[in-house]
Amino acid sequence: MRTQNIKTGFHRLGLVVAMVFAVPGALALVAALPVYLWYTGSNKNAVEEMLLSGVGGPILGACIYGAARAVGWIIAGFVGDNE
Repeated sequence: MRTQNIKTGFHRLGLVVAMVFAVPGALALVAALPVYLWYTGSNKNAVEEMLLSGVGGPILGACIYGAARAVGWIIAGFVGDNE
């Protein structure tokens, strides 16, 4: 049971930390995409940077979640079952 608690804890930790990066990035992507498609002004480079950060946020969040799950899995493997 203790190993399941460790895995669950790291799963939840990974979700929370991943959302810190993924949600603002996704919001930046949603905000920048229409502006990028219809904006023809001279400040298009700033909008392109906003698009890149919007794509990078969810990717970074997914990587953080995967790393947290892997750490939880590894720690639970070393702890073993006490039943």
